Amino acid sequence: MPIAITMADGKFSPARQAPGDAKVFLMDDDAENWMSGPWIEASHVETALNDGGYSFDVYRGGKWGGVNKELPSGDAGLSMIDDYEVVIWYSGWNTNVFSSSETSVLGDYLDGDCGGSDNFCTDNRNIILLTQMTDLAVADYSGTFENTYLHSDTHHLLT
Repeated sequence: MPIAITMADGKFSPARQAPGDAKVFLMDDDAENWMSGPWIEASHVETALNDGGYSFDVYRGGKWGGVNKELPSGDAGLSMIDDYEVVIWYSGWNTNVFSSSETSVLGDYLDGDCGGSDNFCTDNRNIILLTQMTDLAVADYSGTFENTYLHSDTHHLLT
């Protein structure tokens, strides 16, 4: 897997592999705040995937420069991620971990739905969320997604 040498957001960087070649979709959703980091290349996530010999694609998301980059909504987003057996969502210090559009796409993915925009779809599907903001960003803003799909129940009391 080539290591990315440039930071490109709202798209795959480096370029996406052919459907089915990569087993892991790695969402780099940590470009929100000046204090975010480390970039995914310097993190334990990419190191572990490389050391384990896993084939993965990196999608650049987050809120860099004031514009939030997300998964495409609806069928376009589902057709993109239904090619992967695992979604790893790396969000670090991002307070906008999931939008309602993203939880809809991820819910359809985890329910086993296949997008209609391509002809490849895997049956084995999993998600791992890595963030420092589970209580505030996920519990308070993702609706029922946390309980239904992540099987987690955190609470954050806004004071």
